[in-house]
Amino acid sequence: MTPIELTADDEAKVEALAGNLFMACLATMELANVELGVRLGLYEALAGAGAMTPGALAAKAGIAERYAQEWLEQQAVAGIVDVEETAKPALERRFTLSNAHAHVLLDDDSEACMKPCAAVVPWVGKAIDIMVEEFRRGDGAAFGLFDLHDIQAAFTRPVFANHLTQSWLPALPDVEAKLHAGGRVRIAEVGCGEGLAAITIARAYPNAEIDGFDLDDASIASARKAAADAGVSDRARFEVRDAADPTIVGDYDLVLAIEMLHDVPDPVGLAVSMQDGGAGTGTVMRGDTVRGYARAAGFGDIEVLPVEHPQFVLYRMT
Repeated sequence: MTPIELTADDEAKVEALAGNLFMACLATMELANVELGVRLGLYEALAGAGAMTPGALAAKAGIAERYAQEWLEQQAVAGIVDVEETAKPALERRFTLSNAHAHVLLDDDSEACMKPCAAVVPWVGKAIDIMVEEFRRGDGAAFGLFDLHDIQAAFTRPVFANHLTQSWLPALPDVEAKLHAGGRVRIAEVGCGEGLAAITIARAYPNAEIDGFDLDDASIASARKAAADAGVSDRARFEVRDAADPTIVGDYDLVLAIEMLHDVPDPVGLAVSMQDGGAGTGTVMRGDTVRGYARAAGFGDIEVLPVEHPQFVLYRMT
């Protein structure tokens, strides 16, 4: 292309943007090293073990000592692990993972857990390949193409673990009263993903029966396994099924749609977002959009529940 002429003002903007993108590149590489540590179990090996040499980490985690050395040095520069005795030869230096940093890297139920952020790095390359073609076609890419279900579940897991039964369901006093009364309570979750919300409810309330529906085969397979592992597969049941299927027998006490409405092609019919001429809602859903969908679907009352969360707004539709 023809060289772009720059003014003095342009030069400052060039420097600022180039610097920002370079720092973003470094941050991406740091996240990649975090993902490497997660996959190899290096943080688990370091947690609670005190100061370790590269050789000790290599032996415990089953990796090559030289790579352990390089990784630990990078983690020290990134401020993730602490290093002592820096004047000693590289293989004699000792590295420690603090309890606070282990919490961020290993506690899957904590809202401070950042493992899902690191997992995004290897996923992005595949997503970009898909989106290059999708941007040209514009007809919507299926959710299953992205192989995103594990990352999505990891992001929402802490929310369900810390809020679903503690504050979200209590914001529905009549539903919570039924759950505590001991009688059978039937709940459906549309777009259930890996079933973490349904399983959380089933574990908290022995009288709850939850039917989860999703169109992603991989998500439903994971949900069924997780329910079995949690010992609630008799009450948390999952199907690969369109939630708009008229043959689904209802009479549910509660129907949940969590972190999924923006993805469905037909939000009103609940028949991803732009597939087959879908609505293409997008992730930033304003209240007026939600209310419009609700009214078009036949709901008369749309209430914002008194639940505070930096990422979620909860609506009750009746």
